Amino acid sequence: MILCGYTGGYTELGGGESFLQKIRNDVDYKRLTPAVQKKGPKFKREKDILIADMDSGITGIALLERISERFRQNEYRNNAAAIIVMDDTDCKLRDKQRKYEKAVKDFESRIKEINPEIQIIFFLADPEIEMWFYYDSANIFNNNVMLIKELNKFYTDYKKSGWKYNSSKDSCLQKYSKLFAKILEKHEISYYKKNNGSDYLRKTFPAVIANQDNEIGKAVAILKELTPLQLMR
Repeated sequence: MILCGYTGGYTELGGGESFLQKIRNDVDYKRLTPAVQKKGPKFKREKDILIADMDSGITGIALLERISERFRQNEYRNNAAAIIVMDDTDCKLRDKQRKYEKAVKDFESRIKEINPEIQIIFFLADPEIEMWFYYDSANIFNNNVMLIKELNKFYTDYKKSGWKYNSSKDSCLQKYSKLFAKILEKHEISYYKKNNGSDYLRKTFPAVIANQDNEIGKAVAILKELTPLQLMR
């Protein structure tokens, strides 16, 4: 069994487990965050599920603290083979003061104090989850040549100027997700995180992201290497 903490957003809530299932489909993934509430007793559709106010939009250091808190209270804390953190980091990995990096080390220490044998796996989207959609754009957008060409140019320009951390906003200097949505709009494709993000993430292949992002490659490898014995704990 693996415990999972996701960003407090609908993209990760709706698509995170499907993404992980493409790496290992023999695993029981149990969600720690975000907590959800349901619209009435007869909910059936994804849009009928709402993220609880306490977890809505939670990310970064606050997410690590929330996952740690839920882990301490979870009945499977001593038996889980791994804990996964999937976060839309909003350029926090680019913070020169390394506040997030320090928080990650503190988080790992707190988790290991409770369960020394557990594996801690980070799927951190840098700068935002939409970068994963760009990496797998040929698949997601059915080889739309003109769109992919424009996304490629945008990626090159963004690396030069926008892919930086803004400490006053605790976010990216330029929001990749907003610029990404504007490009799709030019091609008559509507993109809203709440409505479309989870669909895109469900379509995304982890192996493609791993080839573009070394840290995701490491996370994929760790998840694949978990033994049946570890997963049966």
